[in-house]
Amino acid sequence: MNTSMVTSAVSMSSLQRRLDIIANNIANINTVGYKRQEATFQDILTSRKQQPEGMQLAGRLTPPGLTEAWGTRLARMRIDLSQGSLVQTDHPTDLALEGDAMFELAVPVLDDNGLPVIEDGEPAYETTWTRYGAFKLSPVEGDEENLYLATEDGQLVLDAQGDRIAVPLNHRLAVSPDGQITIYNPHNEAVYVQQLRLVKVLNPQLLEPVGANRFALPDNVDRDAVFLTLEDAETVAAEGIAVHQGFLEQSNVRLAEEMTELISIQRSFQLSARALSSADTMMELANNLRRA
Repeated sequence: MNTSMVTSAVSMSSLQRRLDIIANNIANINTVGYKRQEATFQDILTSRKQQPEGMQLAGRLTPPGLTEAWGTRLARMRIDLSQGSLVQTDHPTDLALEGDAMFELAVPVLDDNGLPVIEDGEPAYETTWTRYGAFKLSPVEGDEENLYLATEDGQLVLDAQGDRIAVPLNHRLAVSPDGQITIYNPHNEAVYVQQLRLVKVLNPQLLEPVGANRFALPDNVDRDAVFLTLEDAETVAAEGIAVHQGFLEQSNVRLAEEMTELISIQRSFQLSARALSSADTMMELANNLRRA
């Protein structure tokens, strides 16, 4: 197999993965809080081949060596946290974020049989983060007096202390732009106040998508290297973060940009495929001449 075939095959594999990322972005153009993904590429290997001494002629201006590249590979997927547009829903549990922040969720840990893992008599949870703010008030097994702020699939939203956000039955909640949650009783009296737990994303390239529009941290990444935890209203306001109750953030995918990049990647893929086909044809011609 010659260099052209290796380079073309490797590049086609990388371009195919880039096409998959673009397709995923387009598929989620209407997903609430979705953040588009971008790909970066890097050279796999670049070698320098020495030419015969007969090529080193006097007065030659170009260097005698021949640089050989071996294609590119997908180096990293980057999450684009640019702001999506806000759409008003007037639903009290719909929350939209403005700024580079995320909600923190508690996701139950399941065993191989799909059952919750119990530690010290309590269900075990792991932490994930999301921009998806279409929440609801959901019951929790064993608690008949409260409802809890959660995602549509039951992942619990956390407060600044890392606890679940409980709303007593027949009570309502109000969320201020600085993330304070006030619980009101049926007489419209404030019962207590909690602080919504938000994190500002410092290094989005270190986040790992885990599905359902949520992100997690790889095992070898320190939380403080990725997030700045916003534990009070003053910090939230100082970092330029705002929470909008009764709104949802739309996807930040722009169809025109994705289609333009899709066309460019497809043409690059076609060029690599033609190079591979041409290299195969040349090898076939060489073999036929050798047998003649």
